[in-house]
Amino acid sequence: MSFSGMVKEELSRHIGSGRHCRIAELAAIFTFCGSLEAGTDGRKSLRIQTENEALSRKGFTLLQKTFNIETDVSNSRIDRFRKGNLYCISIIDQVLVKEILDSAKLEFSGVSGGMPLVSNSIVYQRDCCKRAFVRGAFLSAGSISDPQKGYHFEIVCPSQEISGQLQEIIHSFHIDAKIVLRKKSYVLYVKEGAQIVDMLAIMEANVALMNLMQQVKGEERWTMIDNHTWDMILGKSGRLPGTLAPEIIELAKSKGYEFVDTDPQLNYPDALDEYRKEMDENGWEYGEDDEELFELAMHDRQYRDYKSGVAKKRFEEELQHAKDAAMAKNGYSEEEIKKLKRAKADPVIAPDNGQVLWEVSVEGPSIAPFIGRKYQHDEVFCYLSTPWGEYEKILTGFTGRVVEICAQQGATVHKGDVIGYILRSDIFA
Repeated sequence: MSFSGMVKEELSRHIGSGRHCRIAELAAIFTFCGSLEAGTDGRKSLRIQTENEALSRKGFTLLQKTFNIETDVSNSRIDRFRKGNLYCISIIDQVLVKEILDSAKLEFSGVSGGMPLVSNSIVYQRDCCKRAFVRGAFLSAGSISDPQKGYHFEIVCPSQEISGQLQEIIHSFHIDAKIVLRKKSYVLYVKEGAQIVDMLAIMEANVALMNLMQQVKGEERWTMIDNHTWDMILGKSGRLPGTLAPEIIELAKSKGYEFVDTDPQLNYPDALDEYRKEMDENGWEYGEDDEELFELAMHDRQYRDYKSGVAKKRFEEELQHAKDAAMAKNGYSEEEIKKLKRAKADPVIAPDNGQVLWEVSVEGPSIAPFIGRKYQHDEVFCYLSTPWGEYEKILTGFTGRVVEICAQQGATVHKGDVIGYILRSDIFA
């Protein structure tokens, strides 16, 4: 396997913790490998097509974790004259297609099959999102030469506009990336060794970075291979594409490692019984063909977050943060943003003096609701502990979503004080 392949294999396992970073990386992948197809019935399908298995795995995982969806994945031969496979990830649900396009700010030239472009820089406004975008671009269309043969980093861009967009992002990290026209593609490249080291750091390819730095110091390469990569090399947790370099085989032997050709799945214990027990204890349905069980087994943290409401809370908070950031970028101050929210919302007023108690629970701490939390018209918004020892229920009286909380858990309020603001929605929603 080449040094470039090792870098991509490492990056394919890096999943950003923030939803905004995952969206930025998906935006880059769609920019370089995506297409939007329209059928005769007007229905659209969003696709990622690549010959890189690592990229197809990464795209599939990002879509699942970011949008909580399942996608149709096909794996087919490119054609009879070429070796290798073409991996295709398809999203055909019309609501999901729109959600992905809107979230990633993707626009396509033409009605069908046009070239994608990120139309709004808010997708990569944060530094962490810029790193994610560069990572997705490199995974999709990048390469890096073997340091023993010279220093060269490049990403092949399908258009001048995309190459300029990517160059601007990389320049923000003080990297002197240049662009050259090669045949019909615009190639963004970096030649200086120290800046290529910086590029690996930007993409968070930490293992590759350490190996490159070892070589810069004149030491042997591959001395910093992490355990996860060794498991892939040895066949314990999968199969790496391509042929292993003889020096890696010799290095494995010198460390006493053994190559295996058994099914990697046999190395992992069957934990389904534990997940069944968890589902039974929580009263969760297994779903048709145990699909909910398998979802928990494959993505346990995300599934628990989804069931507990943590995922929804995180989404609502990130959505509100993005809206606030967009308004701030347009020149609104923090106080002006707050006033605009309040102007569209209804206040929840304290009917008496007392102490505010949120979401009274014996199972955990009572905390104020998150921004975006939805309340029905007959649902308890909070409780008020009055001076005469009563717990008074405070109802909203209408259905809506929280846009601001003015009183935290345990706060003392007076009659007429605003406890929070709720934006009305359909009363039967």
